[in-house]
Amino acid sequence: MFDFLKKSTWSFVSVIVRSLSILLINKIFAIQFGTSGITLLAHFQNLIGIITQVPNDGVNRGIIKYWSGKELTKEDKHRLFMAGLIFNLILFFASAVIILFFQEYFFRDFDITLSNPFFLLLFFSGLLLFLIHLYLLSVILSFQRIKAYSIINMITAMILLGVIFIFSETSPLLHTLLAYVFSQALGLIFSLVYVFRKKYLKIRKASLPPDGFARLGDFVLMAFSVVIFGKLTDFIVRDYAIQHF
Repeated sequence: MFDFLKKSTWSFVSVIVRSLSILLINKIFAIQFGTSGITLLAHFQNLIGIITQVPNDGVNRGIIKYWSGKELTKEDKHRLFMAGLIFNLILFFASAVIILFFQEYFFRDFDITLSNPFFLLLFFSGLLLFLIHLYLLSVILSFQRIKAYSIINMITAMILLGVIFIFSETSPLLHTLLAYVFSQALGLIFSLVYVFRKKYLKIRKASLPPDGFARLGDFVLMAFSVVIFGKLTDFIVRDYAIQHF
C-alpha cells in the first residue's frame, strides 16, 4: 500500500508539473505571437502527433505489455526491443515521406516548403530523437520505475518551458516552434543515460525475433485508428478553420 502511494505521488507531481508547463507555454505563445501564434502552436502539436502517435501508442504500448510480463525470457525481451526499435524507425520514415509528399497541405499554414530544406531537416531530426526518447521511456515504465519515469518527464517539461521562454523573446514563430521539438528531444539524454546505467538493454547481444513485428502489429493497428480519427481529423478541421476564418 505504501509503495502504491509513493508511486502515485510521483505520477501526480509529474502530471502537475507537465500541466503547468503546457499552460505556461500556451500563455507565452499567446502573449508573444498573439492569436495566430497560439493557433499555429496547436496546429503544430497536431502535426507532431500525426507522426509520433502510432509509434508511441502502438509500438511503445506493446513493449510495455510484453516487457512488464513474465511470459518472455530476458533474451526474448532484448530481441523484442530490437523489433520495436526497427518498427519505430519504419513508421517514422514512412510518416515523414507521406508528409513531405503532401507538404503543400501539411506545411502551408506554417509557410514551410521544400525550398527551406534546412528547417525540414531540423524538424524531422528533432522528431526522430523525440521518438527514441519516448521509446526508452516505455522501457523504463515497463520495469515499473515510476519515480525515474516521472522525474525524467518533469525535467523535460521544465527544459521545454525554459527553452520556449528564451526563444519566444528573441526568435520568430517558426524558430520557436522548432525549439519546441528539440527541447522535448533533449529528454533523450536523461532517458538514455538511465536505461544504460541500469543495464536494461544490451543491444550488442540482441537480434531480431521472427515474431517481433507480429507481437507489436496489433497495437500498431489500434494506434492507426486513433491517429486517423483523432489527430489527423483535428488537423484537417483546424486547417479548414485557418483557411476560411
